[in-house]
Amino acid sequence: MNDTLSVDIEKIKSIAKEYFLDFDEKKDGAFFLEEFNIFLHQLHFFLNDKNIDNYKPANFPFKIFFPCAYLRDDIVEDIENDILKNTKNKVANQIKIPKVI
Repeated sequence: MNDTLSVDIEKIKSIAKEYFLDFDEKKDGAFFLEEFNIFLHQLHFFLNDKNIDNYKPANFPFKIFFPCAYLRDDIVEDIENDILKNTKNKVANQIKIPKVI
């Protein structure tokens, strides 16, 4: 792997601190160091691909023909009364909860 595409443990510590993440160097250090370097290597590969403009985006991996036989129709049900019957605290068809400060 190219030396310019590597990250050291100090950089990982600074990223974790910046995002308020708990980072234990003894427990997590080797794993994150390896994963960051794999990610940087893959990023370098994609950024340097000369044929990148020839690829089509893969937004959804399956072709969908409408009407879809395998998707069910949504059935709209009135469940308001079922929900409200499970609570003692209700006001104007809404569940009343304690005020949180």
